[in-house]
Amino acid sequence: MRHFRVLLALIIVCTHLVAGLPMFAVSPVVAQEGGSGNGTAVPVTDEEGVAVGTITVTNVVDPFTEFDPAYPPEEGGRYVAVNVAFEADAGNRFDISPYTIVLQDDAGFLWNQASMVLAEDALVPELSSQTLGPGSRITGVVGFVVPEGRVPVRVLYQPEISRIIPLQDLSGEEPPALGEAVSIVDSEGGTGSVTVTEVVDPFEDVDPTQTPPEDGRFVLVTLVYENTGDGRFFVEPYGLLLRDANGNLWRSTSVTRLEETELVPDITNAQLAPGDRLSGAVVFVVPDGVGLSGIYTSPVSAQLLQLADLEVAADDGATPIASTASVDESCAELERWLGDTRERLGRAAEISLHDAMLEDLEGLAAHVGEYAELAEAQLADQPPAEAEAVGKALVSTLRAYSGALEQILGANDLGNDVALELTEGMNTFNDASARLSEIEDELGRIAEECGLA
Repeated sequence: MRHFRVLLALIIVCTHLVAGLPMFAVSPVVAQEGGSGNGTAVPVTDEEGVAVGTITVTNVVDPFTEFDPAYPPEEGGRYVAVNVAFEADAGNRFDISPYTIVLQDDAGFLWNQASMVLAEDALVPELSSQTLGPGSRITGVVGFVVPEGRVPVRVLYQPEISRIIPLQDLSGEEPPALGEAVSIVDSEGGTGSVTVTEVVDPFEDVDPTQTPPEDGRFVLVTLVYENTGDGRFFVEPYGLLLRDANGNLWRSTSVTRLEETELVPDITNAQLAPGDRLSGAVVFVVPDGVGLSGIYTSPVSAQLLQLADLEVAADDGATPIASTASVDESCAELERWLGDTRERLGRAAEISLHDAMLEDLEGLAAHVGEYAELAEAQLADQPPAEAEAVGKALVSTLRAYSGALEQILGANDLGNDVALELTEGMNTFNDASARLSEIEDELGRIAEECGLA
């Protein structure tokens, strides 16, 4: 036990001194069969819109086989390795983390970083969370476990829950154009299509008593849903998202349109019989001076499908098209959910400050179960539509806390590489703490939309 405590203390000191730099040898990613070529440096801004640096996908290896054979991927999956280079602009700091790199497959599902132990002779290390000083450049490997039968098609950067920036397209396919029908599967497995038919930007034909927030504008999007299968198909507007040129994702808002614009009604939840189609409109609020990038839908958790590319439409001078969903939940229900959620988040923040010191082993063991209980309580608390994404993110973060402590406490088990287990556990714990702060900010933004404190 004394050896375990000394090693814990050493890990704590090193963590504070090197801010997350790798503390053990990791394996290099080299070109293998299935690897893709270098990508383009993508400029990145912080949440205030200030440029902080660039991200370049330098290589994607699928399947990746140069992992430690003692740690194979879970059954039914394979490792995919993504080499990523982060570079900070002169005069700016750039906070980087491996969990911000996301892999998307050909069904639209998003995959987060997975634990992947590299071979001992690696030249390129596993990417770690750290802060880059002005002019610094760091290259690292981010590993994913992808189910067999799924094909990676995009590498994305997701610094916040409601922001996504494409880094590299691996599919070679053009995104859907305005007016093009996009095949989708609803949350119940029904097949259909969605066509974005028109985008009015800015949209000003609203009740004069309703105005967009300061420095914002309304955007109207019209869509057509069609059942193309033999069974029933559900129209699910709550999953619609409008992405702006900065990568921010916006859900729809509720406004009263002038009578002359209501030829196409507001879109609502509906069930379509085979061969049926339904048209409808939604309104978004986006910041002034920021262009529109695309319309998306998220039929189920961790799935994001593009319905229309608005950047191409703007370049071509065509009428853009988008889609989104009306908020069906009342502000009263949102207020209740936010209150319960913030209570759980506050408890997690409180005990995580205690756990970060790694001094009370009995307390850590007790908190493994408490984090898990908080996650299950959050999962059972059905969120309003506009809070669905942040609710799922909180569940995942609470589970990450529990798993991190479990890994730290089990680091000294027979057969384990103690330093490796402790380092991985602390990295997961620190990443969860960073996500918890982002989730708190997102809860504040959602509350403001309903006039809640």
